[in-house]
Amino acid sequence: MPKACHWISVPSGVADDSTPLSPDLPDELVHEILFRLPPDEPACLAGLSILSQPWRRLLSDPAFHRRYREFHGKPPMFGFFYELRKGDTADRFVPTTGSCPRPIPDHILGDFRVCDCRHGRVILDDSQVPSGFVVWDPMRGLRRLLTDSFYNECSSILRCSVPWTVVTTPHATMAPSVSSSLASKASETGERGTPTSELQLVEDCFLDGMPNVLVGDGLHIILLTYQGCRILKYDLGRHCLSMIDLPVGVAGYDRGTTLMAAEDGGLGIAHLDKFMLHLWSRDSGLDGVAAWTQHRVLDLKSFLPIENPAIKVEVIGSMEGAAIIFATTALGVYIIDLKMVRSKKLWDRGNLRYLFPFMSFYSPPAKPEEIFNKLGLGTDMGLLCDLLVCIKRLVDDDVEKIKSFPMETTIPFRERLKILGRVANLEDLPLSAAERKLMHAYNEKRVLSRPQHHFFLGDNYYEVDIDMHRFGYISRKGFETFLDRLKICMLDVGLTIQGNKPEELPEQVLCCVRLNGIDYAKYQPLMTNGA
Repeated sequence: MPKACHWISVPSGVADDSTPLSPDLPDELVHEILFRLPPDEPACLAGLSILSQPWRRLLSDPAFHRRYREFHGKPPMFGFFYELRKGDTADRFVPTTGSCPRPIPDHILGDFRVCDCRHGRVILDDSQVPSGFVVWDPMRGLRRLLTDSFYNECSSILRCSVPWTVVTTPHATMAPSVSSSLASKASETGERGTPTSELQLVEDCFLDGMPNVLVGDGLHIILLTYQGCRILKYDLGRHCLSMIDLPVGVAGYDRGTTLMAAEDGGLGIAHLDKFMLHLWSRDSGLDGVAAWTQHRVLDLKSFLPIENPAIKVEVIGSMEGAAIIFATTALGVYIIDLKMVRSKKLWDRGNLRYLFPFMSFYSPPAKPEEIFNKLGLGTDMGLLCDLLVCIKRLVDDDVEKIKSFPMETTIPFRERLKILGRVANLEDLPLSAAERKLMHAYNEKRVLSRPQHHFFLGDNYYEVDIDMHRFGYISRKGFETFLDRLKICMLDVGLTIQGNKPEELPEQVLCCVRLNGIDYAKYQPLMTNGA
């Protein structure tokens, strides 16, 4: 019989900056491992950051976050902002990952209209303030209101970047004006940039609300006119405007055309003709003159669930830095990977007007109580706070009062500690019919650890021991019959605190571990009292 089952060690105290991240691996190797964590699963970074203060300090460090972004390059997509057709109202953000940071899906835009979204920042038009715009960083919850005299003349924001730069045009419709100029404002200085020289335009033209595309140093947006459509380009480096004609036969006002980055990194166009998607790229010839080239034609019926030919498909946006576009039908919103030639449904609601993908990197906050709150995994003060409170009450041997007859009774908080245990690969074990019946009946049952538990608090550790000698006779004999089969068992074991009040439910797991392939014959008895 084993003398005791040693359970858990919880670090206590505050580690200094010299504390190693791992007792077995050098910090440089740990850094390289952490760089390879998937950026589209922020729960991985959040989970590691609560292991210890050195890990949390590293993962929240701006220098590490900068290298993490450089390693992965393109940021992941956490969801998308959208604009419905006129007259419809709904929430304006849809998360596309299970652990999307909380400030985004919980945020209600209200009277704000999304103008642009790029590099983790969103530009909003405040309808309550005439010509008032807000630059919003959802990941950090920061906003900056732009309402000075420069922006009081503007009603369209075209671009944001890092450091963010806002590009504006004097009139959203620009009609009946026959000329236009743009200006920019940078985040570093907050100063208004020099306006561009005016560009002569045709009468009765206006900017399309379709998301603009940043390719190289050029910002591109579709310009609609009664004579046809063209592309307005703003060169961010030279601060000048120019016009680009669309390919012959491509219309920009039929909800079937969107600008995008081509596979070679240049300017591209995705044009939809019924169910045939025509992909164009703008390439420079031997003479240095740029021209449009159609390089692919895809049949959307081959990878979109389109059985009824009467269903209308519309292109509503693209993802910068990737050969990806977004389309909407009456059945929902789809993301289309043009390189892999496949699609995925993002949302059941269809017939959107525009879609702005939100792409960014998640950085765990430095304060532990904010980690789970920002991921939306907790309630009230956050799941992490509840776990820390429970662990602290265990370590401090806290007591609590309970109602009993004829008066209140004080009992230790540790009396509510429960064991959760199961055999994960039960069907793979050689069991008799009686054993299998008992295992199915009692596997995954939760039991209070009292009175078999013992608690030990030492220097930078907290230990919970379960003395199996004090188990009931049937439990001890049953465990003895499993000793030779432990080596082929996968055991999942955890601890939780019994919830006695509605606010303590559902019960949260304090810790858990998987024990795989335990060979009991190879273990030595634990020494006690120096013996």
